[in-house]
Amino acid sequence: MLLLNNYYKLGLDETDAVILIKLRYLMNKNVPFISPKQLSEMLSISAQTTAKRLNTLIDKEFVTLQLVRGENGKERESYSLDRIYERILLSEVPQ
Repeated sequence: MLLLNNYYKLGLDETDAVILIKLRYLMNKNVPFISPKQLSEMLSISAQTTAKRLNTLIDKEFVTLQLVRGENGKERESYSLDRIYERILLSEVPQ
């Protein structure tokens, strides 16, 4: 709800907001690796457009990629949405 009610304050559009909401949904389901193709299957945009949007969200530091070590000892990339929540919370602090 925090993201849904505040995405526009950060200059994001509805497509970015839905990408972030769906990304969070998959993360909560403990999906080990989320590809743009997999994410696009939940959206009305192509995998290519999803990948471009994700890269833009990463470039603008709304989303970060982290290396996470799995139970098998192998590292994999994982998305983090902590930065976007920090930015939303900071935007709500009275000046």
